[in-house]
Amino acid sequence: MWRVQSLPHCQLRPRSYEGMTKVYVKAKARAGKTEVKQIDQTHFEVAVPEAPEKGLANRAVLKALAEYLDMPAYRLSLVSGAAWRNKIIEIE
Repeated sequence: MWRVQSLPHCQLRPRSYEGMTKVYVKAKARAGKTEVKQIDQTHFEVAVPEAPEKGLANRAVLKALAEYLDMPAYRLSLVSGAAWRNKIIEIE
């Protein structure tokens, strides 16, 4: 069953089953500051100052996106793209 989550900054369209929503993120590591830009309903660009080493940038991307969506970071999980710029993140 599909479930649409009502979020304050955007409206997401579900892309998967079982109550999960997938969003697609283009990550930019070693940026000057943390910044989240929404491209459309399920696509984001997230810039973080952390280096892409030992998962630091991935954790910073998840944290920045969670703050932007006004939800706890534990509800976000990285599904694909741990070593790449293009990531798929699942929201519970």
